[in-house]
Amino acid sequence: RVQRIAEVDTIVSAAEAEVDRFRDAAKTAKVAYNSLQSQLDEVNASLREMESKREDVRRKLVVMSGLADIFGSRGIQTYLLGNAVNTLQAYSQFYLDELSDNYQKL
Repeated sequence: RVQRIAEVDTIVSAAEAEVDRFRDAAKTAKVAYNSLQSQLDEVNASLREMESKREDVRRKLVVMSGLADIFGSRGIQTYLLGNAVNTLQAYSQFYLDELSDNYQKL
């Protein structure tokens, strides 16, 4: 009977040691999980910040492309030529009106 109690005590001690190992493993896993969760939160925050910056750059690119078209050599030439053509049309119409008594139009 004493021997049987000793065997049971040995089994209980082994089981308690196993439970302690599982608890330690669970604590370690929880610490690792919390660390990984924190890293994931940081990565997600960085991703949101980068996406915001990318969108800002995309908007600036659209604006800068438009400005390059407007203020580039072709844009300025078009603007100057457009003004010159409008001025020439106005003078031409004036002279045409004078010569044709307002019967001819460009």
